[in-house]
Amino acid sequence: MIPKLKIVPLSGILPTMNYSEEISRHFREMMESSGMIRTPISIMEISEHNYLLFDDSAILKAANDLKIKYLPAQLAHPNQTIDIRAEILVRDFELTFMDEFLQIFPRVAKICTDKKDLRNYKKYARLELTHYGHKDAAICFHKNDPDRLPGAIFDFLDFLGRKSQLIRKIISKRIRAANIKAHQNYWTIRLPELTLEQIIDSARNQHYFPPGFIRFDFGGRLIGVEYPIAILNEKVSIREKERFLYDLINYRLNNGYAEYIEGGVYLLNYLVKK
Repeated sequence: MIPKLKIVPLSGILPTMNYSEEISRHFREMMESSGMIRTPISIMEISEHNYLLFDDSAILKAANDLKIKYLPAQLAHPNQTIDIRAEILVRDFELTFMDEFLQIFPRVAKICTDKKDLRNYKKYARLELTHYGHKDAAICFHKNDPDRLPGAIFDFLDFLGRKSQLIRKIISKRIRAANIKAHQNYWTIRLPELTLEQIIDSARNQHYFPPGFIRFDFGGRLIGVEYPIAILNEKVSIREKERFLYDLINYRLNNGYAEYIEGGVYLLNYLVKK
């Protein structure tokens, strides 16, 4: 079954993460050279006119730079099982950075360097840091609402981004040895127990995570649809643009240009024709 698809205005899309200038430039160059949006963005409808973006925010920056007002999108259902993982590599991290942060923002968090102590911070939102050969550490932020992340978490991530280099981590069920084990100057920072409600609330309040920090994993994702930008910009109704999107996908499925991959990913691209 083909997932639900829509053409959505950029103005209604709420990003979850900041965008990377480098990735945004890559998207822009690819869109300019091909004249296509290669893959529908993955979103979830959270109100009548607002959608939460599950993909990299760089696509929004690139589309805005090119004055593209609409994007093809695939909708995830709120009841659909969505695996949320939030972690990123930090290069040249030092434990003293946490002390420096708390000197600037006292009383917003506590530092924990002993796993046993974490039991005393069940009502806190915590960022965990791990490193090969070192003890685990965590910085625990005061949390008043279970569905809302403390703003101090975003202050700390922004502070950390200025002190260190944050690098997206390869996370895949198919790649077992994705951890960069040889690079001992990398730490992993992770936000465990992150919920969809917390992410939605953060996006609505314009609190964005670092680029590549969050991964959303759900079945039936579309890859490589290649929707023409000229049609997105054409002065016709959104319904007509959506009809073209469904016609495009049905054509590729019916003519052997598409393949359903085990694990829930639709691959729709002329290059996969057998």
